[in-house]
Amino acid sequence: MIGNSLWDALYNQGVAERVHRLGFAGLSASECGRIGKLFSGKGPAQTEKQAGVPEVSEESLSIITLKKEHMRERARTLNLPLHSYSLTGIPAPPPTLWESRRREMRRWYRLVTTDPFAKLWSVELAENYLGDIDLYGIGQGLNRFFFYVGATELRVPEFIAHVLKIWLVKMPWQDWGINILSTPIFIQDGIMLTALQSLGFFELGTSLLGGEYVRILAYKILNS
Repeated sequence: MIGNSLWDALYNQGVAERVHRLGFAGLSASECGRIGKLFSGKGPAQTEKQAGVPEVSEESLSIITLKKEHMRERARTLNLPLHSYSLTGIPAPPPTLWESRRREMRRWYRLVTTDPFAKLWSVELAENYLGDIDLYGIGQGLNRFFFYVGATELRVPEFIAHVLKIWLVKMPWQDWGINILSTPIFIQDGIMLTALQSLGFFELGTSLLGGEYVRILAYKILNS
């Protein structure tokens, strides 16, 4: 993988997970200070585009490279408490203007798509954005992902399990050197917990993510 001085620093400081999940808003002032010029954009961080990811289509469902144009829809869905909690751990969406949320999502997209240790997908149904799968920390001792579901009517265990089962079966995990996946889900996210447990995920314990408690669940890649 190609090095990137910004992401090298984020992983070394142990804050890359929060940046992937929450953007730079997930970091404290002291953490931002430790990253220094790299955080401010004045350092030598490389900005090369992330390599493409394997794409999967099954009937009208597609799991494809994350698209910039979906950030508008992602920002809109975060206005709902259920979606805000699943992504940030905070049930009350922040009282920001619509245009501010759109800018925030565009900044998040520009940032995470430069991570050389990550792969990101859009989940689409009949070409309509439903959410995204973010896999990060490859080769950095994490191998973690989260699945953000922005479609309220499809945020049910059955649909989540259906999408993730396709993703788990179709990705070339051995090529990426991944034997075990893990995922952090916020404590009160019972929908995601039920879906993951139905797929064979098991709980490792709890941790803090951006000041909120998460369960850490793990999955052993079959045939690895």
